[in-house]
Amino acid sequence: MKIKLLFSLTLLLSLLPGKFLLSQKVGLVLSGGGANGLAHIGVIQALEENNIPIDYITGTSSGAFVGAMYAAGYTTQEMKEFFLSDLFKQLVVGEIDSKDRFYFKNDEQNASMLNLGISKDFSLSNSLPTNLISPGPVDFELLKLFSGASSASDYCFDSLFIPFRCVAADINSKEEYIFSDGDLGTAIRASFTYPFYLIPLEVNGRVLFDGGLYNNFPHELMTNTFRPDYIIGVKVTSNDPPPKSDDLISQVKAMLISQTNFDLKTPGWIIEPKTNHQTFDFKDLEEVVDSGYHTALRQITELKKHIASERTSNQLDYNRKAFRAKMHEKVIGNVTVENVNPRKARFVSKSLWPKAETYSLSDFRKHYFRTLSDGRIRTIFPSLKLNPKTNLYEVTAHTTEEKPFKAEFGGVVSNRPISTAYVGMAFRPWGKNAWLLKGNTYFGKFYNSAMGSIRADFPTRIPFMIEAFLTFNSWNYFKSKSFFFDEDRPSYLIQKESYGGLGIGMPLGNSGKITANYTYAEMNDEYYQTKDFTADDIPDLTTLRPNSTLLEIDFNTQNSIQYANKGLRFYVMGRYSVGDEETNPGTTFKSALPNKIAHHEWIDMKLLLDYYYLGKGKLRLGIYSDSYFSNIPLLSNYTASILKSPAFQPTPESKTLFLESFRAYQYTSLGHKFIVSIVKSLDFRVEAYLFLPYKKVIRDASDQQIVEEGFNSIYSIANSTLVYNSPIGPLSVGLNYYYNAPEIAPENKTPLTFLFHFGYIIFNRKALY
Repeated sequence: MKIKLLFSLTLLLSLLPGKFLLSQKVGLVLSGGGANGLAHIGVIQALEENNIPIDYITGTSSGAFVGAMYAAGYTTQEMKEFFLSDLFKQLVVGEIDSKDRFYFKNDEQNASMLNLGISKDFSLSNSLPTNLISPGPVDFELLKLFSGASSASDYCFDSLFIPFRCVAADINSKEEYIFSDGDLGTAIRASFTYPFYLIPLEVNGRVLFDGGLYNNFPHELMTNTFRPDYIIGVKVTSNDPPPKSDDLISQVKAMLISQTNFDLKTPGWIIEPKTNHQTFDFKDLEEVVDSGYHTALRQITELKKHIASERTSNQLDYNRKAFRAKMHEKVIGNVTVENVNPRKARFVSKSLWPKAETYSLSDFRKHYFRTLSDGRIRTIFPSLKLNPKTNLYEVTAHTTEEKPFKAEFGGVVSNRPISTAYVGMAFRPWGKNAWLLKGNTYFGKFYNSAMGSIRADFPTRIPFMIEAFLTFNSWNYFKSKSFFFDEDRPSYLIQKESYGGLGIGMPLGNSGKITANYTYAEMNDEYYQTKDFTADDIPDLTTLRPNSTLLEIDFNTQNSIQYANKGLRFYVMGRYSVGDEETNPGTTFKSALPNKIAHHEWIDMKLLLDYYYLGKGKLRLGIYSDSYFSNIPLLSNYTASILKSPAFQPTPESKTLFLESFRAYQYTSLGHKFIVSIVKSLDFRVEAYLFLPYKKVIRDASDQQIVEEGFNSIYSIANSTLVYNSPIGPLSVGLNYYYNAPEIAPENKTPLTFLFHFGYIIFNRKALY
């Protein structure tokens, strides 16, 4: 009887379809494809909604990124929120968020447009750049996204929420590199490192690039590793056509990228969303996700003919919560720096972990971006690993050095004779502490300068720097005349100064710094006090030799050093000066007075606010205010005094003009900016400023200088400008209007100027004003 029953049961089971005997295992293969890879999210969402299980995932490049997020326990909604966020838009262009920028380590503003790192052996091949964007933001975000899942799986990809594999390209052996364990963030970073876009990673001594170079659809990896019963492939890429003899790009691609085989070795189905985005076209990504979703929905019926297994949303939620429960809170207990010598490793370690105590991931984020802002460090790839004895995470910071020399080239080209060339050079040795030796020069008709400095940075608990500097500046307002110095109002004004000093500074949070310095300066002003002079005449010369002690606080989150359209600049300065003035009359001086020498002592204070209170969207709005207080006494004559009066210069053009109307010992001002962002990097700006002098040097009825007090006059500057912020510098065309400024518009002339310029109208720092 028992034998008959067993025989009957065996016969019944043999008649059932195989797919009902054992639960089918379904593998999901996600191709590379750049921005088009986000269609994978939509496909996964459609499969989930229809209870189609996903038991294994393999992916390449953007497919690896999406697949890894799902394998790490993220929901499709969480994935969409991440990939469609402003944060992701910043990551794909390497933009560091304003709250993460470390202003203390920024170089002094200059007119540099092109920077070139130079290796210590001055080799051209070692000096060429290898990446388009900064990898720091994406490297940190990968740590944040995947370190929890890596520890929960005990660093074995088979133990993730969904077993996972991804592919990178080993360019030395010319073969694919398969990740099956270790740090998940490292695997994903290697898999989507597109050549020349991101700097490659070194893993186990191998330089790894985008897996799509050698295997852009890893279905064979799925078959050989997991042996699923059925494969669902998602294909958002295709092989390039054969190279052409007259198409260099097609030839380079053919040399770099292998042809991909899309023929499945296991029964399966390939879903091909209709996406038309280019590799790096990360606009309108929601359309890409929707394309994957709707394409998959249309093929669900066909898929269910072959897949009988189901996994409900409740089962998924239960499994996801169980996996997430294994994740530990990200508390960091140690930092190890690799790939640099011990002295440099100590510098990086003290910068990343200054207090040598446990801290959160948000604390580490602050120190990570602070350290990365140092110009001597090229990249820091961080990974976290849980120490099971302490239940604390340990950071491994794989650090690469920036080239020790940096050359800078730039300047400005303009329709006015203010065109200037700029060349800078820096040497950045470092070890236990960091040093910066730099110099630059500007040369042109209007402005000439040379600067040199030495700076030492110390990575203590509160980092600080000490700097010595020497600068020579010269402004020739006579040669800059082109449209406003009328023949009836000749103006021969040449300002030259040289100064040197010592400074010390420290950060105030991420966005601010406080600096104190001492300077000694010699400032020479050459001028005529009459319109009647010839080439043979000798101008009057006033020399001021001040010793100055300065304290300044500077906060800056603006997104550009010129023509910003979001962020805040807040600056406060106080300075005490004492020094001697000497005036040597020239050949046109009315009387034969001897040289005049006077001793002066005074205080300067400045408060500046430049804030874009609406810094997003098509319309940007900002306010501007600049107030100044100085009790400097009158110098030997009107021209000498006005030359040493603080100047109100809120626009790029005003910095190139000598405008008596906008100079005063004490003043306040108020301005407003209206900016329409036409397309990315192209702005139309309208700005208007009111200048209210309170204590101003004027001429009296007898042509003698006196100080006028009170808000007796109002002056204004307005402009409308079209600005294209190119990758190397601004291209600007605009009209400028100056109200109540006879220097610009003598009688019967409209106070309008036209300015075109390409590059930065920025100068080396002045000694005083």
